[in-house]
Amino acid sequence: MGRVYVATDQNTRSDVVVKELLEEQGRPHDARQTFLDHFLNEAKVLESLKMVRSVPSLIKGVTQEGPRHYFVMEYIDGEDVSEIVTGKGLLDSRKVIEYGISVCEALEIIHARNPPIVHRDIKPDNLKIRKSDGSLALLDFGIARSVREGTNLTKGVGTKGYVAPEQKEGDAEPRSDLYSLAATMYYMLSGSVPDDPQQRMQGALRRLNPKVEVDLEEIILSNLNENPQERYNSASELSHDLKQGKMTQTIGCPNKNCLTPNNRRMIYCVKCATPLINKSRQCIKCSSFIPFRVKFCPTCGNQV
Repeated sequence: MGRVYVATDQNTRSDVVVKELLEEQGRPHDARQTFLDHFLNEAKVLESLKMVRSVPSLIKGVTQEGPRHYFVMEYIDGEDVSEIVTGKGLLDSRKVIEYGISVCEALEIIHARNPPIVHRDIKPDNLKIRKSDGSLALLDFGIARSVREGTNLTKGVGTKGYVAPEQKEGDAEPRSDLYSLAATMYYMLSGSVPDDPQQRMQGALRRLNPKVEVDLEEIILSNLNENPQERYNSASELSHDLKQGKMTQTIGCPNKNCLTPNNRRMIYCVKCATPLINKSRQCIKCSSFIPFRVKFCPTCGNQV
């Protein structure tokens, strides 16, 4: 069983968070080991991210006293994003972009490990905004895991509405975190969780919040593709486009005789006019794959 305490560091007189894990003897050994692994893993990840402002700093590593394990970390005085949206209303695009870039800063580091570490639980409740300077902190690395190609993780880990489809099946990878971040940004801007396919269609976010820029919506929806191959390749790519305020990543022409790289915003190839298909988006009438921004299916003409 775990507990979290807010305590005062007697040396610095500042508040800190003390996390405690009690190894309950009444639990099965496998369950106790799983809880301990999560606990040790969170401390290990925090230790490796000490210099990243968007992650709470680890102050003291794991110590053990009898059946109890402890570690001490920075106390974040502030509200989480869910509390802010519920209590104060939607965030503006500028803030959402700022927070998205901050999360990407941490993801770039953990995803670059060999093997990469995947957070697996990015959501509004795990993003806390510091009262002191308004900066963001990404919390709860307890279920973060290293992933190797071909390795299956526990199915069903994550939070409904924010978890990527492949992660539900135990196939989490770095782009799974991009899906969760995009879903969180969607929530910041709309107050809605994009767990319905209709909410991930072009224009859906701007119908909920007309103040959202077309370019920002496209960046978010691109990373809400059910097919991870259709999302951005990395957190650094996502961070780059958030800073640019537009999509700069390319998509290859599906025509094997062309293969020209095109901006993701294009509907047809600039060289041969072949429709640039989005493999996670299909026409509900004829089931053909259709371009990201198109309003009518190129195959049957059905409005989408």
